[in-house]
Amino acid sequence: MEENSNNKQTYQVIDMSDHEKKEKKSSSSFSKSILLPFCSGVLGATLVVGTCFGVPQIRTYLMGKTEFVQTSSPSRKYRNT
Repeated sequence: MEENSNNKQTYQVIDMSDHEKKEKKSSSSFSKSILLPFCSGVLGATLVVGTCFGVPQIRTYLMGKTEFVQTSSPSRKYRNT
């Protein structure tokens, strides 16, 4: 019992009513709910398309390599390789 009397602790009461009001005010805004996901989607799509057309190996795989072959006949022929 002597331990409890020598080891006194003090507690402080914190008023959380102001904190709760501030949290409710900052609900989802236009920029957080619409603008940020839209910009992220546009940026991601641009990155994917840019990678597909910017890297030669991927572009060749996706589009195929079309070469123009000229023959002695007047008609033009295309060959996919």
